[in-house]
Amino acid sequence: MIQTNRNPMRRSARWQIGAIGVLNVFVMAVAVSALGVLGIGQTVWEKQRLQNLADQVAITAARQINDAPAWAEARALATLNGLKAGDQLTIDCMINGAATTNCAEAVTVRATIQRTVTPFFLASTQNMTATAEATNAPIVAAMISSNLASLDSSKSALLNGLLGTLGGGAVNLTVADY
Repeated sequence: MIQTNRNPMRRSARWQIGAIGVLNVFVMAVAVSALGVLGIGQTVWEKQRLQNLADQVAITAARQINDAPAWAEARALATLNGLKAGDQLTIDCMINGAATTNCAEAVTVRATIQRTVTPFFLASTQNMTATAEATNAPIVAAMISSNLASLDSSKSALLNGLLGTLGGGAVNLTVADY
């Protein structure tokens, strides 16, 4: 009889340890990937918040363009809605797409906010810039009418006489105001 030193239990234990090692590597890769996705999601969320704040500031500044360059209401709104101490807020009057100091002639305002963000799960910092423009357009109200055809009983003696003999009232037809 031939004797062997192979133990089937030892081989099974080694195989399980190897499988657990592969499973651990897979779980760690999924966890690191999930943290990366959370960091990217936070960056996108911060960018959207910053853009919304720039939009609000631009609209408010356009409404108070006569208050330039102080922009007190727009700056107060920015502070109330999330402007941080390290943020840089710039508000410019615009004429034909170019910044100007002549705010009396301008009807457009550009608000720019710059912020440095460090997401929780990403090692790098992100420099974000959000820009928004708003125009304070004057409201013009007008009424356009046409006198192509109208009926008026007081302008035509001939038509009034004819209708009067027929027993009806007086009617005047005017075409193109003639």
